[in-house]
Amino acid sequence: MCSICGGNVSSVLIQKASKTMTHRGPDGNGLFNDGTVSLAHNRLRIIDLSDEAAQPMQDGDLVLVYNGEIYNYLEIKSELQKKGIVFHTSSDSEVLLKAYRYWGAESLKRFNGDFAFCIYDTKNKTMFLARDRLGNKPFYYTLKGGKLFFASEIKAFKAVSTLEFDEQTLCDSILFNINDYSQRTVYKDINHLPPAHHGIFDTKNGKLSLKKYWTLSEPEDADRKFDTIECEKNCAKFEELFETALLLRLRSDVDVSILLSGGIDSSLIAAILKKNNRDMHYFGAIFPSYPASDESGFMDKVAKSFGLNLIKLSPKIDELKLLMDDFLATQMDMTRSFSTFVQYAVFKELSQYSKVAVTGQGADELFGGYYHHIARFLTYDEQNLRERIAIYGKEALAEHALGSKFSLPESLKKMQIIEDNRKPLEKIKSLFENYEPNYDLLLEKFVSSPNHALHKDTVKFNLPMLLRFEDRNAMRFGVENRTPFTDYRVVEFAHSLPNAYKFHNGYSKFLLRKILSNYLSDDIVYRKDKKGFEAPDMAWMRELGKTANDTVDIRIFFYERLKQLI
Repeated sequence: MCSICGGNVSSVLIQKASKTMTHRGPDGNGLFNDGTVSLAHNRLRIIDLSDEAAQPMQDGDLVLVYNGEIYNYLEIKSELQKKGIVFHTSSDSEVLLKAYRYWGAESLKRFNGDFAFCIYDTKNKTMFLARDRLGNKPFYYTLKGGKLFFASEIKAFKAVSTLEFDEQTLCDSILFNINDYSQRTVYKDINHLPPAHHGIFDTKNGKLSLKKYWTLSEPEDADRKFDTIECEKNCAKFEELFETALLLRLRSDVDVSILLSGGIDSSLIAAILKKNNRDMHYFGAIFPSYPASDESGFMDKVAKSFGLNLIKLSPKIDELKLLMDDFLATQMDMTRSFSTFVQYAVFKELSQYSKVAVTGQGADELFGGYYHHIARFLTYDEQNLRERIAIYGKEALAEHALGSKFSLPESLKKMQIIEDNRKPLEKIKSLFENYEPNYDLLLEKFVSSPNHALHKDTVKFNLPMLLRFEDRNAMRFGVENRTPFTDYRVVEFAHSLPNAYKFHNGYSKFLLRKILSNYLSDDIVYRKDKKGFEAPDMAWMRELGKTANDTVDIRIFFYERLKQLI
């Protein structure tokens, strides 16, 4: 994991921009410049700690700058060696570069990893750009007058030009809590290279062409009923697949730690690691002064069950006050709530122990872990509602009421969306009087189909934003984050499953719970609440001397502080 920066601009600008991202790669830096293109790299040593694996890495007429990891690099390396390819390092960077030389853009389909990279062809004067399937690793760029500039973080752009908010994208983010869903960012003229895309920039004509190399199939809501034998087969297949994904993400020449929330996802990671006799440090956030946000009880049960070395952290309001500007400068973008700060604080502490952290990010989007996913399952199948009521009582009826909104005809749904956002919109209009919300975003997000909603949250509306939060928070402290639930094979399998194995007997994420029941007691597996890395948002706003009635108030507070930083 590192930072990358480059373009057909002066090396002076590239070096200036790269210096803003040394936190992503504190172990070394490098520069390439041939008079046409400049490339810069800050290195975080994870695999092959030798100087021979430093970047920019050159192989004949190809030059690589790369951020991320190719987790199956050993298998690809073996395949290339059988074809007569010679390697001079034990790094995944060299594997990536030589795989590209051998297979070209088709190499991307062989990579199982999190990556963003540029390969410059010094002979043809072209730049090949690529980003991983789910967008785990960032790649921002701007293209003006035939000049391409790219970098791993927004702050690199601030070093070489003036940042200006894109009012539409910014305000939609504040109102809807939707971000990172398209090429546009909250800043004018700064774009994302979309996940699962590669591009070729020709420095001779100044044109960039993009192409998608992977698509997650969008499943139908098949009316397949729950079958016990099929469920057991699916559980066995998923556990085997997930175990492979997790163990691949433990490949490292430095220590690896685990984030534990006490929920289903991180507990499953702990269970698989215990099964494989892998002992490591675990970290979790607790809030003893705010019981509604505190997970310590479940963390302790999981830690005791598996004999984990658990380090519990308790982020405080004083720490928030002290680090607020650094946190917002780390994100350099809108964030949903203080839960993102909790994650930031955990990575800050974890960085004292290891350079790599594994998290459970992505499971909710695959198996329907959020309240609005559950609402759709309840309206999709009446039996789901009956089973949910038997466990949750009136709370299930409230969830069903939300699901009923999603099931409205589009014209009525839009009316409902406008009404639900009327008061929050007034707050934003007081800052941006000409802002008109793009309600079509919510119409697309609030589809009634459970599987379609999960698909959209995986590839567009939710997971890309959460992956951005996590990458910035981890890399601020020189920690590489790894997310086994976003292994593309895991994602494809989860999205191929019928609804009946995601929601059953009144519980969401049923297949994960069924697997976990082989390792933990029912009071953990079938817990009824969900907290994760939540924070006492409203209490903290009060302690900051701010009035907040909803999360829009929190995001307006973030915007006003962020505005001062840019």
